[in-house]
Amino acid sequence: MTDITRKTGLTVDDYAEWIITILVLAVMVSAFVTALDWPQYAAVFPLMISGFGSGLLCLKLAQMVLASSMGGHVASAEPQNAGDRPVAEDEPTEKGMDSVFATSPRVVWLETLFSVAAFFVLLTLVGIEATIFVFCLVYLKLVARKSILFSLIYALLLVGLVYLMFVVLLTLPLPRGLLFS
Repeated sequence: MTDITRKTGLTVDDYAEWIITILVLAVMVSAFVTALDWPQYAAVFPLMISGFGSGLLCLKLAQMVLASSMGGHVASAEPQNAGDRPVAEDEPTEKGMDSVFATSPRVVWLETLFSVAAFFVLLTLVGIEATIFVFCLVYLKLVARKSILFSLIYALLLVGLVYLMFVVLLTLPLPRGLLFS
């Protein structure tokens, strides 16, 4: 995936980095402009998120311009002298998300797809508060192997925080679900 093009000397990853950064910046700026027309309290959170995201993406573009002007590759995550360090025998030679997706067993994929489907089914049926509570509790107990007391307290705090942010501060209703509406 890191083939170097002949005319520019940039890699395919470099082009992808430019395209994705510019497209996401366009989405963030359009979200910011759209939120300007909303009522004051409804616009606070979207303006903060889209403004912060736009600022970070502008910094990323500046970093990419500097890297390109110095003749480096924008998508390179390794320092220039990283090839000089020895590689341990047990260290995987192929790095990145491509290798994670390619080597994941079918069971992991099925668990992930089931979790996403279950989340949206539960969200539709019982609403966001109960869904957050159940998924937080199940994840902390089964995956993170935390105690039931810790999991309960954490899940309750998370539901309380979501309620505080959306219902109290932003005065936005949370989805209740088909069973509670």
